[in-house]
Amino acid sequence: MNYMDTEDKSKRFLNEVKCISLTILASALSAVALHIFVYKNSFAPSGIDGIATMIQELSGVNAGILSILLNAPLLIIAYFFLNKRYVLYTVLFTLVSSVFVYLLSAINFYQFVAETDKIMVAVFSGAMLGMRTGIMLRIGASSGGIDVIASVVKEKVHGINVEKIISGICYVIIGVSYFVYGDLTCILLSVVQMFVFEKAAAYVLKDSRN
Repeated sequence: MNYMDTEDKSKRFLNEVKCISLTILASALSAVALHIFVYKNSFAPSGIDGIATMIQELSGVNAGILSILLNAPLLIIAYFFLNKRYVLYTVLFTLVSSVFVYLLSAINFYQFVAETDKIMVAVFSGAMLGMRTGIMLRIGASSGGIDVIASVVKEKVHGINVEKIISGICYVIIGVSYFVYGDLTCILLSVVQMFVFEKAAAYVLKDSRN
């Protein structure tokens, strides 16, 4: 009996180490995608990342700091309604990815600026951000922001189509980006990125998509 308990604890410990490692990987993917492909190319991703990107564009405040500030109230609310493990891993992702974003900016890490074919930055950033979110959902957490809102809504209101809520909020955020960047190109890039994001996340999740 004691041997079985020890073996079970060992498996749980190794699983948590794996999940922490995947969370750090997802955080790095997120920060690199945003810093290299998004911030200098005049468009905003969907979700909280998009809000942080637009506020950074207007105010100059680092998006890493803004991400923490924007996610904090959502995660506090989520703590009272959702699985604690889900919330803790989402908090870990938010903190680590925000620190990565801040550090990449602080060291002036390379940023790709598309001169002509900007679709490329939407595709690459969408793929990386989709993989990030897919990884987090697969381990039973999320990448914060809209995912947290959707999870709370799904927990409290059964039978509601959460994907439609997510899509609606995301398209509103994308629409608002027009007033920040001033042309329709930013909306086109955001929509393309959102499409690639969805495909990449679905690929990572596969049979775990629900």
